[in-house]
This record gives sequence, C-alpha cells and structure tokens, in this order.
Amino acid sequence: DDMNAHINDKTRQADYPLLCNHCTNPPCVRVCPTQATYRMEDGIVAMDYHRCIGCRFGMAGSPYGERSFNFLDPHKYLADPVHNPTFPIPMNGVVAVCTFGAVSLAVAENRVSVCDSVVSILY
Repeated sequence: DDMNAHINDKTRQADYPLLCNHCTNPPCVRVCPTQATYRMEDGIVAMDYHRCIGCRFGMAGSPYGERSFNFLDPHKYLADPVHNPTFPIPMNGVVAVCTFGAVSLAVAENRVSVCDSVVSILY
C-alpha cells in the first residue's frame, strides 16, 4: 500500500491532547451566531451548551483544531456544569507531578495580576 509506505514496525502512534489556548481575540467566539461560545472577563473561553444550536462554526473557527462536536449525542453535555468558579481546584494529579512547571495554578490573591488573564501560556 503506497499510502502507508512510510509506516514500519518501529512506527508508533501517539495521541496528544489539543487544548484551547484561550486567545485574547478568539475566532471561535467571533463566528458563533448565538454567542454560545464567549470569553469571560478573566480570559477563559467558555461555552454555554444550552445556547449552542450545533452549527459547528466555532469548531471551524478555532485556529488550533481542539474544538469538536459530538455527532452521536449532541445533548450529552447539557447536564454537566459548564463553569463553576466555586469548585475547589485539586492540588494533586497533573499539577503535582508536572516536572517542567508548565502546569501551574496562579494564586488568585497575588499572582493573577502578573498575567493578563488566568490562563497563561508558558514558553
């Protein structure tokens, strides 16, 4: 098969998560006709699943390709809380074991003023 000629027994498949970068001027927000995708004051790009009509414009407008649409059950996420600012953030898991310090949390009292938003990308 010429299409897979580059694949051999040493080739491995790896899945990587695609994450929202919470752009300052997000294109997915600009193209949403119902304003179901929106940018909050703290910089988080969020989605109101109750307003979404399933047009997939936000998915097409995302420059990073991390947006997806659940074709099997588009109403699956309606029961889930979209954003809960009072939810306690666990300090274990990925935050605790990240050796590069790429995953970290800013303490709301002090360090958030250093960033433009709660979400910051470390390079």
